[in-house]
Amino acid sequence: MQGIILSPDYQREYRSKAKEESSIIESIIVGIPIPEIFLVRTGGNGIQLRHVMDGQHRLTAIYRYVKDKFALTDLELLKEDEEFKNKKFSQLSREMKIKILGSHLSVLEFEEFENDNIEIELSRLKNMKCQWLRFIQIRVYILLISLINVWKRQRKKRMDSKQES
Repeated sequence: MQGIILSPDYQREYRSKAKEESSIIESIIVGIPIPEIFLVRTGGNGIQLRHVMDGQHRLTAIYRYVKDKFALTDLELLKEDEEFKNKKFSQLSREMKIKILGSHLSVLEFEEFENDNIEIELSRLKNMKCQWLRFIQIRVYILLISLINVWKRQRKKRMDSKQES
């Protein structure tokens, strides 16, 4: 069994206006890369789940558009193009539907964290929109946490083996 948890407990509630959602769809149409989606693996006992740590709004906007929940509005680059103005997904040409459905989304997938607080903290920092917290800094942070956890496990094993002696 597999699945994606689009809105884990720590994610903020989805609140987006048609203009913001339209901007995401417009980016896909004109070929502007969408920011990376961050997923975290979780689960066990044959269940593979992924939490959306970052990217809930992008994924939801795409899903909502494909399901005809809103029409494109307030476009910036395509505002003069009648093919897109106030159009729902079902009103687009077959080629454009294929382009949107076949668009590539970049995904960074993390292994399950040993501590749920790490995932929550990374999500919080990512959503602060701070310039200093870039992709590489997140990876370094996770690497450091992983090294600390390995060190703690090894230390515990040594302590346990000393107690057994």
